[in-house]
Parts: sequence; C-alpha cells; structure tokens
Amino acid sequence: YERWTVYGEIGAGLAYSSEPVRPTGGQLNFTPQAAVGFSMDLNHQTRLLVGLGWYHISNARTTSTNLGVDAVALTARISLPF
Repeated sequence: YERWTVYGEIGAGLAYSSEPVRPTGGQLNFTPQAAVGFSMDLNHQTRLLVGLGWYHISNARTTSTNLGVDAVALTARISLPF
C-alpha cells in the first residue's frame, strides 16, 4: 500500500526565552517558517513525512539590535492516529 502526496507549509509564531537569543538580542522573538515536502502512506494509519524547510528567529527590530538566525532543516516525521 503506497500513496505519495506533496505538501507545503507556512507559519509564524512567538518564542519567549529566559535569556536573549543573541547577547544583544531580545527575549521575545518571532519565528516565521516555510517548508515543502512529501508524505507517503506506510500503512492504512501511518504516514512518513519528509520535508525541507527554512526557519528564522529574530526580535523583528523590537530592540536596538536585531541579530536573527536563519536555518535550513531536513525533517522526517511519522504521523500516527490517536
């Protein structure tokens, strides 16, 4: 049993940390992200998802210094029903 699909995802969020993300950054940061990937049925209830995404974290200029961090990540996930 094999079925492939392609997916895209986009999102944004907020992150608060006890310490600044960078020495001169802020504790409140924004986290936009986007990714593309594919999913495959492993059986009737379980799916494998593999994606490539861009992830960013910065304070969006809410402090005098905005040293953001960008990353590209390859992800693999298993989706199980509950």
